[in-house]
Amino acid sequence: MKPYLLLLLAIVTLGTRPALADELEAKVPYLADIASAGWDFDAPPWKKAGRVDHLAKMGAVTMLGVSFHEEARQPTTIHLARDRDALYFGFDCADPDAKNLEKSGAATESEGFPEGDRIELYLEGDQASRQAYYHLAFNVAGARYRALQHNRVETGSWSVRTRFLKDRWQAIVRIPYADIGLDPAQAEMRGMFYRMYRPDDRENGREQTTWGGRGVHQWSALGLLKLEPIP
Repeated sequence: MKPYLLLLLAIVTLGTRPALADELEAKVPYLADIASAGWDFDAPPWKKAGRVDHLAKMGAVTMLGVSFHEEARQPTTIHLARDRDALYFGFDCADPDAKNLEKSGAATESEGFPEGDRIELYLEGDQASRQAYYHLAFNVAGARYRALQHNRVETGSWSVRTRFLKDRWQAIVRIPYADIGLDPAQAEMRGMFYRMYRPDDRENGREQTTWGGRGVHQWSALGLLKLEPIP
């Protein structure tokens, strides 16, 4: 079969959006006042933050240098910023039943790992020479986890706040550079974002989404985060 027919078949089969396989890149601006930012991601200082506009269903297919991924049913937008001491991530997660999710008491953990609807971050930090990463995770109730790849380490001083609206839940995450060994003078690092939606509803609702639909626990799949210099 000719290459262009394979591409067409992928689009029709997956109902997907094509993207260059290596296009995952996001800016992380320096915002001096980001530590005092509120929940309105459309207002300053969040308005000046970098963005990852959506996560796609995990399992993107790459053909002839083009990646095809299926759009998420429940979109997620991530806002990115930094100050002199830390990285900041604002998560806006669509969820038609967010209020009931709040009432479900999802702060449970399994062997220290947050269960239920959750977000996971894979951040290279000081591990570039080892082609490794830090794995941070939290659930909707704010239970936290930190590991160096698959090896759990002390949770550290990073923090997360969550809130629930009618049709979405949100989180603001602060990660001090020391928690991932990041040199503030670094110009870039690699990272990945993952969202688990309704993990217990395997038949009707469960959805796993990532940046670009790429896999997780793979250093080679991490996107590029461009860190704006600190003045």
